[in-house]
Amino acid sequence: MANLLQPSTGFVKIPDDVTIGYLPQIINEFEKNSGGERFNKALSELLVNSPNILLLDEPTNHLNQNNRSSLIRMLKNLDETLIIASHDVELLTSCTNILWHIDSEKINIFTGAYDDYIATRQQKQKKLEAQLTKLSLDLQITPWENFLTKSLKITWLPPKG
Repeated sequence: MANLLQPSTGFVKIPDDVTIGYLPQIINEFEKNSGGERFNKALSELLVNSPNILLLDEPTNHLNQNNRSSLIRMLKNLDETLIIASHDVELLTSCTNILWHIDSEKINIFTGAYDDYIATRQQKQKKLEAQLTKLSLDLQITPWENFLTKSLKITWLPPKG
């Protein structure tokens, strides 16, 4: 990606001993080939340079099941650093151990297996929903009920309706 994009501020310094290989989601070369064939040729050309960092943008999008499985097996056995943008759950489960999830303009970094990441997100979601439910119930309590709840430790149940 060096020289493809200029940073909006600052600079990007890539050490001399680092080689980056970038494989975009849309490959315009090899026009006569299918999407999967284009991907395979572009990946082969990329790997000839022995990059130690691979940037892959939705690498399984144009692959049939056999090629997709082959790619996942190959990526699992690489020693290089992989940076993958993907929605492919099998790829993420098989080939990642650090996840960067971009949500509401923030990057959330999770170290661990994809399944653990999903479980953690579900726990956070349940906790947030419980907090919202409690807030909603708190807003329904009158000042008198609030006083009794805090002073006498009485638990109020919302009216059914």
